[in-house]
Amino acid sequence: MTTVSNEELGTFFHDLNSGLDEAAKLDRQSANRFNVFRWLSREVTLSSIIRELLDPNGTHGQGDAFLRCFLKIVNLDHLAIVQNAPRPKCEEFTRYASSPLRRIDIVLRPDNRFAIGIENKPLWAADQRGWVTDYSDHLDKLADGYLLVYLPADAGRNLDSPDREVADRLEREHKFLKISYKKEIKDWLEACCQACCADRVRSFLKDFIDYVNVMKETGMLSEQDLALVMNYVRDQPRDKGFRIAYLVKEAWPDVVRGIASDFQAALEERLRSKFDDEWEITRVPDSALLQPEGLGFRASKRQWQGRFAFSLCFARSDCARAFFGIVKDGNPSDTYIPSLKAKMDEGMGAAGQNRYWEWWSYVDTQYQDWNTPGTLVKLKEKDEALEYFASLFEKMRLIAEPLIDGARAAS
Repeated sequence: MTTVSNEELGTFFHDLNSGLDEAAKLDRQSANRFNVFRWLSREVTLSSIIRELLDPNGTHGQGDAFLRCFLKIVNLDHLAIVQNAPRPKCEEFTRYASSPLRRIDIVLRPDNRFAIGIENKPLWAADQRGWVTDYSDHLDKLADGYLLVYLPADAGRNLDSPDREVADRLEREHKFLKISYKKEIKDWLEACCQACCADRVRSFLKDFIDYVNVMKETGMLSEQDLALVMNYVRDQPRDKGFRIAYLVKEAWPDVVRGIASDFQAALEERLRSKFDDEWEITRVPDSALLQPEGLGFRASKRQWQGRFAFSLCFARSDCARAFFGIVKDGNPSDTYIPSLKAKMDEGMGAAGQNRYWEWWSYVDTQYQDWNTPGTLVKLKEKDEALEYFASLFEKMRLIAEPLIDGARAAS
């Protein structure tokens, strides 16, 4: 059994913090932690950056050099690149598919005939069921031949059924390809650096490569900090560093679960003071907080009979990538309440929609990942975070309640 005393813990963290503070002082001169991709790590933003680099008419000024490097990476370097080809596009609607409101992250047609669709899935982004069929159907009708590229952060990420079976069939037909940030995108960026003639753009590409090396759901960790902690743990006498590091690793999920549970309780209390008895407010059970495809915190009007709810969920099983919206509880379909999404977009910002959600959006970046130090501090302190999350539910109620009531009355 691994044990450790309070004195050992105190000394360990005091000395480690001293080392981190010293590294921070050195950063005043070297700025080793600075990287623009700390703030550009969201899925949509990364897609926009990749799209820009793949555009022969992009502001990088390197013509089709980066696109040629990419075509080689995906085994399509035989394709011609023509001047009258449409520019690469982000968020293209799947208008030729049975679910026309889905959006492909990046679509490009280098020779004006063959289409390449890229589904960008960094660590924090969840896969939407049925996307392989919808995206491939759209690309098949859009162009004379296509390749659907699946881009997760790491090659170890696999698709779930039924998308996995469809992808396997398309792969045998050379219409589906899985690449990853850690391998193929890194190789592509390094090739772009070699082909780039502009120092300013090359510097940007190198920052992108540094980000890919250590990409995390909230940006990037400092390689210097990681090395400092690793060396500190390793250099402790006997097994002290390993014992403490192991215990901290084992305790971390319980720390996250405890903070999340306490915050849920406070949010439930806040909403009960705002919503009347017509509403049911349901917390995620503590045992399910860190489970895959966990339940969401939700508020639902009793007269909706469980058909709709305002919900706060996580795209990741470790309380990461929080999003909120109007879920169609137990009633997934491609039929939507008229004008509801338009009203929500107008009142709370343009966001997503699928057969499970009438409208959904990620929460503000500072509150997205409940497993990171900065967000945990905010949730533990409660006041500011409570105001933010309570306001989301209150705004959803103000906009959506009359429309859902009307739809239920008419059904």
